[in-house]
Amino acid sequence: MNPDLLERLALDRALGHLSPDVEALLDEVLAANPDAARMARDFRETVQLAAAVLPKPARGESLPPRRVETFPFVRVSQWAALAASFVLGVGSTLLVPAIHREPQIVRQAAPTMSAIEPKAIAPEIERKARTMPFWSAQRAYLLASSAKTTGSTHERKN
Repeated sequence: MNPDLLERLALDRALGHLSPDVEALLDEVLAANPDAARMARDFRETVQLAAAVLPKPARGESLPPRRVETFPFVRVSQWAALAASFVLGVGSTLLVPAIHREPQIVRQAAPTMSAIEPKAIAPEIERKARTMPFWSAQRAYLLASSAKTTGSTHERKN
C-alpha cells in the first residue's frame, strides 16, 4: 500500500473519521505491516495527548458566521490605486514643463565623389563578347581581362 495513503488513513483513524468498513481494512494492513502499525499507534497517542491538553469547545458553541462582503472592496481599491497612479503619471508628464534644449546642428561639407569614367573596351573584344551568352563565365572572363589591359594602359598614359 502507498505509504502516503497509509499515513492519511492512520491519521483519520486516530481522529475518529474513518467508517467501520475502512477501519477494518486498515486493521488488516496494519497487522501485516509492523512499521505502519507503530506509526498508527504514534498518531493515536499524539491525538489523545492533544485532546487532553487543548480545551474542548462547548456543545452549543460554534464558529462565528463567515463575513461575506456583498461588494468586492478589495478589488475596487486595487483598481482605484492603479487608476490613480495612471492619472498621476499622465498628469505629471503633461503639467511639468520639460527641459527644452535647442539641438545643436553640426554643419559639415557634403562628401564629394570623383567621377568614374567607364573604361573603353576594344571593338574586337566587344564584338566577341556580344556573340557569347550574357551571363556566361567566358564572357565575364573576356570583359574582365580586357578591363585590366585597358586600365593598365590608361594608367600608364597618366
